[in-house]
Amino acid sequence: MNHFSIYELLWLFLIYSFAGWLFETTYAAIRQKHFVNRGLVSGPMCIVYGIGTVLMTVGLQGITGFWLFLFATVYAAAIELAAGKLIERIYHERWWNYSNIKWNLDGYICVPFSLIKGALGYLVVRYVNRLLLSLMQVMPQLLIHIVLIILISVLAVDVLASYILVKGKSRHPEKWEEANDAIASVGFRIAKAINRTMDRRIHKAYPKAAKVEAVPKDKRVFAQGCDFYKVVMLFFIGAFLGDITETIFCRITAGVWMSRSSVVWGPFSIVWGLAIAAATAMLYKYRNKSDSFLFWTGTLLGGAYEYLCSVFTEIVFGKVFWDYSKLPFNLGGRINLLYCFFWGIAAVVWLKLIYPRTSALIEKIPMVIGKIVTWILIVFMLCNMAFFFKQKTAYEIGVRLVGSEMCIRDRTIVSLHKTMPCLTQTALLLQKGSRVSTERLRLFEGIYQTSSPSYLMMAAMDSCMDMVKKHGAGLWDSFFTERERFLERCSSLKRLQVLTDGTKWSRKMTSETGFLMDSGKILSETSKTCLTGKRFYDILLKQYHLQMEMAAGNYVTAIMTCCDTADGWQRLWDALKEIDDFCVAADEPVQENRKLLAYPVLKQQISLTDALDAPKAQVPLTEAVGQTAGAFINLYPPGIPIVAPGEQITQEAVDVITRYRQMNLPVQGVDHDAITILKLC
Repeated sequence: MNHFSIYELLWLFLIYSFAGWLFETTYAAIRQKHFVNRGLVSGPMCIVYGIGTVLMTVGLQGITGFWLFLFATVYAAAIELAAGKLIERIYHERWWNYSNIKWNLDGYICVPFSLIKGALGYLVVRYVNRLLLSLMQVMPQLLIHIVLIILISVLAVDVLASYILVKGKSRHPEKWEEANDAIASVGFRIAKAINRTMDRRIHKAYPKAAKVEAVPKDKRVFAQGCDFYKVVMLFFIGAFLGDITETIFCRITAGVWMSRSSVVWGPFSIVWGLAIAAATAMLYKYRNKSDSFLFWTGTLLGGAYEYLCSVFTEIVFGKVFWDYSKLPFNLGGRINLLYCFFWGIAAVVWLKLIYPRTSALIEKIPMVIGKIVTWILIVFMLCNMAFFFKQKTAYEIGVRLVGSEMCIRDRTIVSLHKTMPCLTQTALLLQKGSRVSTERLRLFEGIYQTSSPSYLMMAAMDSCMDMVKKHGAGLWDSFFTERERFLERCSSLKRLQVLTDGTKWSRKMTSETGFLMDSGKILSETSKTCLTGKRFYDILLKQYHLQMEMAAGNYVTAIMTCCDTADGWQRLWDALKEIDDFCVAADEPVQENRKLLAYPVLKQQISLTDALDAPKAQVPLTEAVGQTAGAFINLYPPGIPIVAPGEQITQEAVDVITRYRQMNLPVQGVDHDAITILKLC
């Protein structure tokens, strides 16, 4: 999965906002025979297109084919529906109306235009994004950052000015005309002229724009209808109930009480809160429609929402929180048809049964108390989320580096010399929670640790930790930026394949074993080339002077850290690109049977202690079947024994050892085709 930088997403937003403006303006000019500005703001930007394509870019990058087209269509329809309702809420107008087109929803959206935008979304995600991001890479980075900041600032001023002028339209002009202050009167006349100009622009761009009469409300009733205060209250109710529901579900299915809160203070699940608030705001007007309408609408929107949440949580936390790969009718393991139907049922139950009662209870709150409580809750949640993101930096580095599973263990040992500038054989023991006694841990440390520690190593660890405290966030931000740029380049390789946390292989491994991809390890796979892992390793070392961590049957592993410079990443990319080009040009046949065999499970004949003290002899490997091993035989790295002393050697074990040696992998414990066995009487 690609992790887009904020600069890349902002550039895509601006480019597609402008492209959307061109599309809408051209279409309107053809229909109306003259130029019109179709943007929501005064500048040449249609920000609905920008928001929509960025959501598709991030949320739909893992799917292809028909499903990509279908979900792009659903996203486009949902965003256009939300934009139409937002414009109606702010402007008290409807700027477009599809009522005269078949298969429309209250004139806000219609199937034909949604299909067209879905097709455009498909092209964007599948082809256009890669081209645009490649063009950005060749441009001077400082220049494009400066231009980006300027454009975003201008757009922000444009949006703010448009909003202020729109809000000014709701004021009563007669109150200004009666004012005695001459400056205020002049200011009003200027604002009135601007408003007339804006009115003319809007109605030229959207000739079908029509005033929408606001539904009269009883000012004595708090949060009547589906206004701002009602949506905020529903967000908090949904967030609280969602957290309680998930906590109970974990207790029933996993047998443990586990906090499912998304924030630091309080039991609140942001995902559930947003789902309840957004669903109510979008479907409130259609709450009295048929159950079948609500069911299918909830199924589509719920599926799209769950898919987006899956992508978002994986990008932010580096963790696959749910995986439906083993269930039928799933899409990339992120959603499946059964749970989409659940969303549809939930929409019917919520809007038909639960919402009316909940809404009635909210509206019974006294007006003043309700508004005060709402704003207190908003400020509380903003502070809550700000504190969460303030504390998140170190955790995020850990999650992206070793996975969220490692970051929540009671005790975790982390090597410093592999990933940080520290001497070999230094590590940290990280502690979380109080389930393991700190006092007992220190007791056993005192028993087993050396009485003569290496002060040189301790000084190196202190220096390393000091560097992390002062510069860690910036160093790791640079690391992830370089890593993402490197992986994006690697997607263009023809024969070599660099495995990332977004590939089917990594998702399958995570699902089956629970292990997560380590962001610091770069696995370059050679199964589509004529190279074995060992030969690939030797080429990188001898020809390009790049030291890899290890080689296996059909891949090599490189360890990259925050100490690797941009030049180092570039050297690795240049080497992979040249080797890949050579493999393409040579077009040599792919070598088969390079996968590593699973280690055999061997029978323990005598204990390890007795085996180490027993008399030994050397025999050829081919004659060792049935004998008892007298020494360790490992594939190093990783150093896990294939055979341990005291175990009975089987034909399967001999085949594994022979296979690894044929692949020129470093097998320890075999000397000139002979191994050590025990001389048992």
